[in-house]
Amino acid sequence: MSAAKTTSQTVSTKANVDGVQAALDIFNDEDAQAYVLIVNPKDAAKIRKDANAQKIGSEVGANTIINGTYADVLGAQIVRSKKLAEGSALMFKIVSNSPALKLVLKRGVQVETDRDIVTKTTVITADEHYAAYLYDLTKVVNITFTSGV
Repeated sequence: MSAAKTTSQTVSTKANVDGVQAALDIFNDEDAQAYVLIVNPKDAAKIRKDANAQKIGSEVGANTIINGTYADVLGAQIVRSKKLAEGSALMFKIVSNSPALKLVLKRGVQVETDRDIVTKTTVITADEHYAAYLYDLTKVVNITFTSGV
């Protein structure tokens, strides 16, 4: 999340359908694209409530990009995450051959074991060293939700 927040594309808007549209407008796309909005559960509820009131939101069926998708509003699949504070969100444009984020692998999986001969137990651990970075800043919008609906 911290790598995605380094994008220069930002918008400050309300947590409602108009706010989702404001974030989509940042991408300035003519063609239909797939979008994922990662948002705090409290803000997601506000957006879904507004979409239901306007009768434009929909439940998500078999075509979900990410498991756990909460709703679909204006073509953006909403995914709830407590990793983002209330009032902040990230919208990603999904393009299969050109990701927004990439990982740099420093070291592959390394497995280590440690045997305790007194208790006859073995502890096994594995770790991998990597870092995420923003590969294409044009595919991410950092959203700040203002108060109100």
